[in-house]
Amino acid sequence: MFLSSGKTFEEAIRRGLEEAVKHLCSALQLSFEDGYRLSSAACDLKISQIVNELVTVRVAVPKQILSELFRL
Repeated sequence: MFLSSGKTFEEAIRRGLEEAVKHLCSALQLSFEDGYRLSSAACDLKISQIVNELVTVRVAVPKQILSELFRL
């Protein structure tokens, strides 16, 4: 799971997805485009909070993919 905050929904979403895609690409040896496609098809984006001046979003990666990201 990746958390990201920003002053707008768009900024928070962009940051969260960029971080998730970066990790997917690195761990699974994918191009940016393929990592973005995978995140679009498999990951779940949720709004976590909008209480203060920042918006926080969460990008949830399925366990099947997550185990590949953090394999030792």
